[in-house]
Amino acid sequence: MLKQMYLCGFVPKPELIAGVLSLGAQSRDLTVGRQLHALVIIHGLIEESVFLSTALLDLYSKCGELMTALRVFDQAEIKNEVSWTAMISGCIDNQNYDMGIDCFRAMQREGVKPNRVTLLVALLTCTELDFIEYGKAIHGYACRHGFDWNHRLSSALMHMYCECAEALHPARIIFERSEVKDVVMWSSIIAGYSRIGDCDEAMKLFRRMRVEGHEPNSKR
Repeated sequence: MLKQMYLCGFVPKPELIAGVLSLGAQSRDLTVGRQLHALVIIHGLIEESVFLSTALLDLYSKCGELMTALRVFDQAEIKNEVSWTAMISGCIDNQNYDMGIDCFRAMQREGVKPNRVTLLVALLTCTELDFIEYGKAIHGYACRHGFDWNHRLSSALMHMYCECAEALHPARIIFERSEVKDVVMWSSIIAGYSRIGDCDEAMKLFRRMRVEGHEPNSKR
């Protein structure tokens, strides 16, 4: 349909192309994506829409073309928190965690404020790299800007602390203060105590989890 539209002399709007690119990203299909990329370059459309450049870099990163995604990102004239987050997420998807942290730092240097999703993505990087000090900085940022109440972010922060034996105390504080404790949070805190060899506390938490009505699952 899009091809027929173009052959009839109509240039698709950036939003329509971005939607098709998103479908390509979901199916991990670069064939149509490359053709659309050529089209937007020919007509200079990428300069008109941050959504289009973000859709392109998301497509390339999900298809394992991280360096191409980075070139698209660097060439984009407009970058917002969504495009920065997509670039950081692309780095993580391709297991390039160091580049993900570099992008997060660059985002802040450019004066673009991270949103909740950005912080979640950055915390994944800190967990993978065992970068606890930077994770603490993200925690502080979340508290200052009111993100710490969010359940998903609290769970991600707790998981990061639980992965580091020396930081189990802040994980326990987050856990106890959380109004909603799902099986993921219970599993993280139990695994944290097991990791440091405190089996007594791990079993106490396991029994408490059962008493409070949560059934254990087979994985964290």
